[in-house]
Amino acid sequence: MLKRFLYIAFVWLFVCRLSAQNSEQGTITGNVQIDAQTYIHDAKIGADSVPERMLSNSYMNLNYNKGNFSAGVRFEAYLNTMLGYDNRYDGMGLAYRFGRYQNDFIDITAGNFYGQFGSGAVFRAYEERTLGYDNAMDGFMVKIKPVNGVMLTGIIGKQRLYWDKGDGTVRGIDADISLNDIIGSWADSKTRISLGGSYVSKYQKDNDPLLMLPENVGAGAGRINLSNGGFSMEMEYAWKSQDPSSDNNYIYKPGSTFITNASYGVKGFGLMLQYKWVDNMSFRSDRNAQLNDVAINYLPTITKNHTYAFTPFYPYVTQLVGEAGFQGELFYRIKRGSALGGKYGMHIAINYSRIHDIKREATDSKPIGQRATDGYKTSFLSMSDSLLNSDFSIELTKKFSRRVKGIFTWQKADYNIAVI
Repeated sequence: MLKRFLYIAFVWLFVCRLSAQNSEQGTITGNVQIDAQTYIHDAKIGADSVPERMLSNSYMNLNYNKGNFSAGVRFEAYLNTMLGYDNRYDGMGLAYRFGRYQNDFIDITAGNFYGQFGSGAVFRAYEERTLGYDNAMDGFMVKIKPVNGVMLTGIIGKQRLYWDKGDGTVRGIDADISLNDIIGSWADSKTRISLGGSYVSKYQKDNDPLLMLPENVGAGAGRINLSNGGFSMEMEYAWKSQDPSSDNNYIYKPGSTFITNASYGVKGFGLMLQYKWVDNMSFRSDRNAQLNDVAINYLPTITKNHTYAFTPFYPYVTQLVGEAGFQGELFYRIKRGSALGGKYGMHIAINYSRIHDIKREATDSKPIGQRATDGYKTSFLSMSDSLLNSDFSIELTKKFSRRVKGIFTWQKADYNIAVI
């Protein structure tokens, strides 16, 4: 089966190359990615037994473009799914297909699509195949640019759930406004300001025999982006209505989040600061889903993405039920010819992040159904004494000669594995 798939893939790419030479008939492009691993059972380390001895994840894209129209498909084959990925991917078929028309005024996509509103606090559809993640939308996305500096986006559809679709329907609208493009006197200003707003809702039928579950759940967000020279700042606040789910143990408390990023950079120096507060912001098109399944929104972590050796073994994951934290990172380049920099100079990166749980006060508010309450109450931007994660690191990058370069890292980390 794998040999047959490889044969078809290479034939398609050959056809793509021939067709791409005739631009009057449109262009066809494509690519193939095949990841495969062989396995030898080792009972001493508790390794999983793989009867097939070899597992593979394969992907092939085929895209057609002519003028304002484009279309594409993606064929995927998991024969069988490699270890570390969810085996619900086992099988093969067309996992992604779309048709798109766009001009200066309108951009319409039918079928599968990815997208993001603002920072993703209320909507983000994306693929990261190295992590086995794909929550592609299947439906319609329409973008309209009524005037210069204004972009309106509307979406409706269902989310991918391996080879199926999530139970709920997702609807949303987003507005992105550049004030410098709208206000004529601001056009040449060094200070750039943009505003944005989003509203996303999901519908899922209530089949619970005990609880009165809201079938329509909405989430809204507002954002502002500022920049001037080397300085930039982004802020976004999002709010979500009552959304009992398996993530929050089916409580009726609304959710909210606040995210801000600020940075300043000039030649040889950079400073970045981030703050994030999250309260009950799990948002899925299926209230009973868990882990990475059918997540509608995305809340990025504010911890350093380490690269070398031991440091990435304990990556921190955003706690959707609640967290409050900050991160700061300083970059500095020591000049060439100085006592510390030497002939080639030296780069220093200092990072510190700290994340706590939010303060919670248990409450027995009026139930909306059997055993249903708000669960707890909290105050905006609260932070408890319960530490979830802290990370302090110093990284030095030094070039000693044209052929020798060293990267030296010191790290101190506290990882509350019992909670996380």
